[in-house]
Amino acid sequence: MKLDPQKEFIIFTQSFIGLRGKNYDSKLTSLPKFLGKKINKFILENKCDDMFIVNNHFSDKLEISKEDMEYIIQQLIDYK
Repeated sequence: MKLDPQKEFIIFTQSFIGLRGKNYDSKLTSLPKFLGKKINKFILENKCDDMFIVNNHFSDKLEISKEDMEYIIQQLIDYK
């Protein structure tokens, strides 16, 4: 990040940003790198276009909140 010459920030997978020197007790810092591909595969294999079902499946599987999973899915939609 150009605005961070001291390298205090770190970007985790799925675009979550945190402080390099802080330990986070969160599953969000260790999400699979290619989560978008896994979500696409799930949608195609299950012929599922219901975001609620996709959200529930992955938030339960990854042990993260429904709100965080909704954010990730929305990011995938917006930047596809």
